[in-house]
Amino acid sequence: SLAAAYTPGNVYDIPVEIIRSNPMNPRVVYTSQAVDEMALSLTQTGQRVPATAFLEHGHVTLIEGETRLRGARAGGLKTIRVEIQEPPEDRKKLYKFARDANDKRREQTPLDDAIKWKELLESGVFASQAELARELDINTTKVSRILELATLPKRVVTALADHPSLLSFQMLNAIREYFESSDEDKTIEYLQLVVKNGWGYRQVAADATRNSRQPVSRKRSDSEAVEYAGGTGAIKVFDGGTRLEIVLKGIAPGKGAELVEKFKQFMAQQSAA
Repeated sequence: SLAAAYTPGNVYDIPVEIIRSNPMNPRVVYTSQAVDEMALSLTQTGQRVPATAFLEHGHVTLIEGETRLRGARAGGLKTIRVEIQEPPEDRKKLYKFARDANDKRREQTPLDDAIKWKELLESGVFASQAELARELDINTTKVSRILELATLPKRVVTALADHPSLLSFQMLNAIREYFESSDEDKTIEYLQLVVKNGWGYRQVAADATRNSRQPVSRKRSDSEAVEYAGGTGAIKVFDGGTRLEIVLKGIAPGKGAELVEKFKQFMAQQSAA
């Protein structure tokens, strides 16, 4: 069994095929460049610092070391060095331990925090922004400002992922403002110009302000107010029913994730019908 093979306090060369990622991994954005560089380092000079993990339900679950794991897979390595530790008390402790490790190595970005914090709040790991700020010892205003970055759509986040130079808070906030003054497709096109021309966040913020002052032609929509788990919002239908948006705010902790799961189950049933 794994418990007999790997005991806490020791370091082992563990097959990558039996290692699973940290379910509370604080990092969301992994650049292909970072993974490629790690793969090159592991294959040429070896692994200097072991990852950390614990045993859980027959798995070796990472606490921190995701980039090393991805680099090993990309480089075709069969094992990585892992220090086995005692299991964290709960998901909150698992997240905090991994985030502290990333923060010390300066691997954590505001975009990682924004996306992960939104997920942790929706799933009830943290009951509120105030609790999250207290547990992480971060000013509540800063937490609120970083969470605003989570409004960036997935395609924009994917486009950002391959450009580490754009992942500072000031630049990300300027890009968020540009997105809000424009749309998703235009923002993705604009990012290429930012990279190509080496523009700083002041230029991006100025362009966002210029956009917001221009009249915006918005597509008409049909809207219906909805309530769920203490939250209020609306279901909007655009483009003759070909595009749907659901917005809900103020949902009770944990209910957002529950609603998403119900929606996914409904979509799966419809697809199977």
